[in-house]
Amino acid sequence: MVIYFYPKDDSLGCTKQACSFRDQFAVLTDADAMIIGISAQSVKSHLEFAEKHRLNYTLLSDEDNKVRKL
Repeated sequence: MVIYFYPKDDSLGCTKQACSFRDQFAVLTDADAMIIGISAQSVKSHLEFAEKHRLNYTLLSDEDNKVRKL
């Protein structure tokens, strides 16, 4: 399981990180890894971000920051 936290959809650094996981998707899934990105943006924001950058893995919304605080 690869879980990564990021501050904001579509910011420069976060986009590079997200696209890097997208580009390594086959390598990670061949190793039986599942990728999950988590940030405080809304589900709608995540859907737009994933569609724009053709992200092929799950993004979760943690709008109240409960998961990130853990």
